[in-house]
Amino acid sequence: MELYNTKNELDRIDFHDCIVESIYLEENKITFNIESVNVLVGHMLNPYDVAKNTDQCTLEFINVERYESGYFEREKDTRIDIELIHNNDFEILKFDILAEEGMNLYKLFGMASNFNNEFSEIIIRAEYTNIKWNKYVSNAWFVNWPKTK
Repeated sequence: MELYNTKNELDRIDFHDCIVESIYLEENKITFNIESVNVLVGHMLNPYDVAKNTDQCTLEFINVERYESGYFEREKDTRIDIELIHNNDFEILKFDILAEEGMNLYKLFGMASNFNNEFSEIIIRAEYTNIKWNKYVSNAWFVNWPKTK
């Protein structure tokens, strides 16, 4: 069991450049194992005065109504649908959350190394999320960036 666990507190989590290492599907639940995330200042579970990077974390989408996944071939405008579990090793570039009729629409855009580093997207409609991790390992990469001389 992870030490830190927060429900629907994704607005103070930075997912940029985070890697989804594996994806699991269960009835009404999708679980991402993510290499690490950056927990921003002001998040209820970040007691530090800077953004902190975590160890491996688990992101759960709860009460999932639907999901879709695909990648975009270079120089084409169409998306090729793929099974969500095959879109692992996915580098998140953008993570948006939209309220939609009492549910949330989670839109992830990134790069899929399993598909020649093509741009890829994952869209999940779910009631809420849980994100869990065990420890903070370092300051986030962007703390004190750019480095001053």
